[in-house]
Amino acid sequence: MKPMITRRLKLHSLICWAVAASIISATCTGQAASTAPPEVGTAQAQPASHQYVPDQLLVKFRARATDASMADAHAQMGAQEMRRFTSVAGLVEVRLPVGMSVTEALARYQERPDVESARPNFIRHLEAVPNDPYFTRGYLWALQNTGQGGGTPGVDIHATAAWNLTTGSRAVVVMDLDSGIDYTHQDLAANMWRNTADCYHDGIDHDHNGYINDCYGINPAYNNSDPMDDTIESHGTHVAGIIGAIGNNAVGVVGVNWKVSLMACKAFDSNDSGSDADIISCLDYAKTMKQRGVNIVAINASFAAQGFDPYLYEAIREQMKQGTLFIAAAGDTLVDEDDPDNAFYPANYELPNIISVAATDWNDQLLYYSGYGAHTVHLGAPGDFIWSTVRGNDYNIESGTSMATAYVTGVAALLKANNAGWDWRAIKNLILAGGDNDPGLQNILQGTITGKRLNAYGSLTCHNSTVLHRFRPTGSGSTPANVPMGTAIRLLVLNINCAVPNGPVNVTVQPGNTVIHLVDNGTGSDDAAGDGVYSATWLPPAPGYYTLAFPGGDTWQALVLPAYTDSVVPFSWQTITGTNLELSDDSDATIALPFSVTLWGNSYSSVDVDSNGKLNFFLAGSDPYNISYPNPAEEYFDQVAPFWDDLNPISGTAQNVFWAVAGTAPHRQIVIEWRNVSRASGCTDAAAQVRFQVVFSEGSSDVLFNYANTTFGGPPACAAGNHGALATVGMQGTWPSAAQFSYDTPSLTDHMSLRFTPVP
Repeated sequence: MKPMITRRLKLHSLICWAVAASIISATCTGQAASTAPPEVGTAQAQPASHQYVPDQLLVKFRARATDASMADAHAQMGAQEMRRFTSVAGLVEVRLPVGMSVTEALARYQERPDVESARPNFIRHLEAVPNDPYFTRGYLWALQNTGQGGGTPGVDIHATAAWNLTTGSRAVVVMDLDSGIDYTHQDLAANMWRNTADCYHDGIDHDHNGYINDCYGINPAYNNSDPMDDTIESHGTHVAGIIGAIGNNAVGVVGVNWKVSLMACKAFDSNDSGSDADIISCLDYAKTMKQRGVNIVAINASFAAQGFDPYLYEAIREQMKQGTLFIAAAGDTLVDEDDPDNAFYPANYELPNIISVAATDWNDQLLYYSGYGAHTVHLGAPGDFIWSTVRGNDYNIESGTSMATAYVTGVAALLKANNAGWDWRAIKNLILAGGDNDPGLQNILQGTITGKRLNAYGSLTCHNSTVLHRFRPTGSGSTPANVPMGTAIRLLVLNINCAVPNGPVNVTVQPGNTVIHLVDNGTGSDDAAGDGVYSATWLPPAPGYYTLAFPGGDTWQALVLPAYTDSVVPFSWQTITGTNLELSDDSDATIALPFSVTLWGNSYSSVDVDSNGKLNFFLAGSDPYNISYPNPAEEYFDQVAPFWDDLNPISGTAQNVFWAVAGTAPHRQIVIEWRNVSRASGCTDAAAQVRFQVVFSEGSSDVLFNYANTTFGGPPACAAGNHGALATVGMQGTWPSAAQFSYDTPSLTDHMSLRFTPVP
């Protein structure tokens, strides 16, 4: 079993329901009865930090890499290849040797020319937790709400009306990508998908798909083919019951589908934690089985975490190519996911086969801990006090966006059962257009793209129902977004009428009155033809303020900022004697410039020189703790960092920082040089030879970094910073305008020059 780091995102305490006299009353144990939710803003409501498996990496090799070169890469690291993936070409999961950090391994793999990229193996978490386990059974308000327990009559998914049209079909397959399913449960067993070719217990892979006896699915979390749910909350089993607990059998609960085929893929362990590698393994399995003819309509993904993983993105994109919807929880986060800093994945990936789902309560209000986003989360669905199946032929209540996601997945399966000809595009659009307008989801500050709550009957009978809404860029548009010059802005607008696209769509840019035509033809920036998402790319022509007018009176504003790009140029060291600034450890000095230096469109007459290898044009100060650019903190604005590390110039010696003016007007140059400096923290070296400099030229906004020597002397701990391995190399203007050549990567060599040039 792979080690995991676990931090729950679940927010709920046990709550006892007050219900009408006609419903069996609940008995609360362990705490006093309460109908009040936990206070918003507690520590529990904070989003999880980025977490990853501490001894693993995901490494993507280039197409030209051979098996021999891949083996050589692992051997050099002392790493062990664990598995390869089919959804993402060239991607492998590796286990690192004892004592090697993920940071070190990332740097070393990325040095190899046969490696395209490498990423941590991020961990994601399931999105709900049971409420009072002794709560009364059998009242499923989300399917039919008559006002029981204080709810609002009719605030449900109108399942009873939908069931007059279809109750589902076992020809429709849904993958439950979760903690597994109790496939022996009395209310699920008959609705479990079975890989009949390999439903044995003989240790033989009968159908040659790479998995032994994968009767009900697979279990990447424990590297076997038994996807039995083993979590305390029975999370995957609970989700499965919402999608498809057997109907009309006089037992327990009923799912959205009375009949369906539930494929189990256990990517999450008994602690509700699952790595991206295990999740991608499930997507590989779905791809394999779909290519073999299994009718997988949708994948239910009731999990979320921060951290954009391009490999998981690519694997979900591959599901789009296979014709499979990916329905994902917006997250139990209570944050606006339109803000990139609050984005939760996989729900926030810009992929047309994803439906991102928020949770609502029985009064059509956004659940008090649900994620939301007027341009990132598609719709809401019931997610509060939801009864469903749990392990051991039992039933229980859980709440959260996990449950809401399962209802949407259930409706996707119901739609496919009703019309086998509907593809993923039609099913997604019917779900979005067929919902009930929900005032609780139409607030621009705390809403969703459609402003709707799921309606199964409305989706099945959709007629002349339109949705026209900006999907990207995000944000209300009331405050200009900072956009670095040279940044291509994706313009995405959802424009549908029930199942079909409802274009065309135009966006007008001011100043200039430029009209941009958005298309839905699968070319250029458009991901999929005929999906109702109209796309284009806007490249700002120059710095300044712009307003983009979208259909329906929606506007979005941008402040386009000057930006820089970097390139390696021939070595051009400037030999100077210079003035010694007499800096010491963690010190700085301000110098008046003999001519104005223009950076990011601003002119500066002075600069603060930091002993730690950077220049400050906005806020003075010394800082030995380098960061990655761009960073939104103001203290990092207007910085130039040729070698930002914990350096230690020695006052009173030639091992210091010098500056000089070379040439004559109007062709003068300002040269600032760190000469023969050591690293700090016990690495002082009387024979240090690390030398680098920054050069500013009169009348030019270019910036030149020169490196004469990038190797520190002293013990191995000091040499860890060689070649910029612990440094930031780059520039930052106003966030997010930045040009970073490297961060904590040994990217610098002796006799090297970098030129930073404004983006034209």
